Amino acid sequence: MIGTTHAWDLTFTGLGGLKRDFLFFDQLALVTPTSTMARWRGLYGKRRHREWADELEYLLSTGEVIGSDHYLEIRRSASAPPNEAVDEYIRLVRRNQEIFDELDKLMHQAREDGAQPPDLDRVQRLSNLNRSLQVRSCAQQFCIEGREAVCIDGLPDPMGLQSTVLTSGDMLRLAIDNVPLVSDTTPWQDLFELKSDADLVARARKLRLWAREIAASGYDAAYAKEHLDDLLNDYERYLALHKAKYTRGIISAFLAGSAELIESIGGLKLGKIVQCVLSARGQKTDLLISELEAPGREVSMISRLRDELEQGSVRQ
Repeated sequence: MIGTTHAWDLTFTGLGGLKRDFLFFDQLALVTPTSTMARWRGLYGKRRHREWADELEYLLSTGEVIGSDHYLEIRRSASAPPNEAVDEYIRLVRRNQEIFDELDKLMHQAREDGAQPPDLDRVQRLSNLNRSLQVRSCAQQFCIEGREAVCIDGLPDPMGLQSTVLTSGDMLRLAIDNVPLVSDTTPWQDLFELKSDADLVARARKLRLWAREIAASGYDAAYAKEHLDDLLNDYERYLALHKAKYTRGIISAFLAGSAELIESIGGLKLGKIVQCVLSARGQKTDLLISELEAPGREVSMISRLRDELEQGSVRQ
């Protein structure tokens, strides 16, 4: 699955958000990365922005993040068979053109009057909608090409329909926002290694399947957020209880068998030594099995990433 977002939004959030989002998808797609890097190196010109541009350019060269700077040229003839993906793409592009025209009209009026735009809130909202629609159009382009992609820009209603029904991308955005931002200084190599971890790959796949199921159910935003919080709470409480049980089991086994183990080592009774070692391993296996059966395991990736960041497994 490809997660799509807008490169220019990184100007306000830094690369920490990008580094966090990166861990949840097979690939990330950034809209307008080329113009964004040019503006970072030119108009802004600060050292921080130039470093971001260099870092983003490196990331694009790895193929882990891909860029999208252009719209597809799609024209539908009257005799063409129905195609839902193409129709949605055309609708998004047309809506974005409407937003752009309205924004351009406001800015043109301001230039003529020699003053600020009459409604700054309106201008900001239109700018946000413009970027959001660009991201959603980008995701739809990948879908037309047969590649699964979702928009994760965090604006649930770019069409102005006042709908609270969420997509799978919106569900994944809710999940992602439960994980702390990764530091801008965290090396990408650390993130590449973490993302390729087999356990994390499995958890990411389970989370994406859950997001699709919830989105298909048509739940509203309030229910979806509460459902996510409840699942995560169930998972972490269940796991905490079983970890405590595992710790008590290890301590009990150690205290009960320590004297016998010392005696066995002294007398080279290998059977007793092996029995103690296997008992400890059995406790660990029970804990792993408990985690696989835990309620809320669909969102366990959130808990795993929190632990990785808090324990310093990923350099911050």
